[in-house]
Amino acid sequence: MDVMEFFKKSEGNWFSHRTGHYLGARKQEAGKSEVSFTCYERDHPKVLAVCELHQVDPASVAGGAEVTWTGTTAFDEKTHQNMAFLVPIPDKYDPLSGLILRNKGYAEEVPVAGRYRMHADESMTLVTENSTTESEERLWFASANLRLRTGVMKHAGGFSITTFCSEIRRLPPEPAKAEQEVKS
Repeated sequence: MDVMEFFKKSEGNWFSHRTGHYLGARKQEAGKSEVSFTCYERDHPKVLAVCELHQVDPASVAGGAEVTWTGTTAFDEKTHQNMAFLVPIPDKYDPLSGLILRNKGYAEEVPVAGRYRMHADESMTLVTENSTTESEERLWFASANLRLRTGVMKHAGGFSITTFCSEIRRLPPEPAKAEQEVKS
């Protein structure tokens, strides 16, 4: 499976439940989110905008994906909203690996680039580094409608946060069931 096949398999709306462990502080935190994942072809204006942001030739990219989320954490119980646009560039000699461009990072509002790797078990690993942190995430499907993610974020001083997420695809109601609900 290549990166765009993985992205296309991820399309849709998801309910995400996340647990984070803050190792230095010896505490954990739970969070819930609604996540939407949409894929785009390489010539879509949103993909072209990220290419321009990173000064990359659009012919080298595989496509793009927009991820939006709205969620809460047990820490502050505030609603958080954000989005990221991902544009993978497969390596010339190894199309299962490559760069992944983002319009912005998780915490910072500046464009970032990382690396991805697709594995034989159809999982994907994403690694992003900057001057103070390195994050590594692994994503895989337990079934067509259940996606799992693990993550580790390391700060310059050592390991800081580990996370586990289970994401359940939100399915539209079955037509017969939806009609029955309307009649009642």
